Amino acid sequence: MYCSNCGKDINDDSKWCSYCGKKVNSNNNVNNKNDNSNSKSKPLFTASHSVWLYGKKIGISLLIFIISLLLGVASYLYAPLGIKWYLVGFFGLGVLIGLFIIIGYNIVAHASKIIFYPNYIVVREGIFNTKERHSALTKIIGVRIDQSFWGKICNYGDIYLDKIGEWDIDLDYIRQPNKLKKYIERFIQNEDYTTVRQVIDD
Repeated sequence: MYCSNCGKDINDDSKWCSYCGKKVNSNNNVNNKNDNSNSKSKPLFTASHSVWLYGKKIGISLLIFIISLLLGVASYLYAPLGIKWYLVGFFGLGVLIGLFIIIGYNIVAHASKIIFYPNYIVVREGIFNTKERHSALTKIIGVRIDQSFWGKICNYGDIYLDKIGEWDIDLDYIRQPNKLKKYIERFIQNEDYTTVRQVIDD
């Protein structure tokens, strides 16, 4: 079964979660493995990182691509015949390297997934070296988005989930953050946090 507090896989006969120390209550959102396997096969929502998660590296790659392309065209048009094709080949290699790096980071960014299940989320990163971490999706009372000017243009942003009495969940450089925010707000509306909100607001 899975702990309703942290989402980790624990033994069926456990009374306490060995990861977060929370007491296991079988009647309180701790799914058995059969139920949870069904939820795993049908995630409620899946988000992914924007390629701008690798901002500086993407910026440098774009710079290499653009400069190499411009210099390659200039060499083809204006360089002396003796060295023209050497320069075109050299700058053409720069174009291919820049393009290869950009495509590579796009693949890595889209391979990283944030998968939402009924009571927890799984953050999965990497292609060959896959890292996975779980976090409970319960006790969320608020969600907000931070978007830079460039983030609004390219449709990505950082999402922060405010949890009751626990560490918040930070999701950086998420594609289509407003769509994810609306989904999480619908999730919050299905939970009864009215009393908690009143206490916090007071």
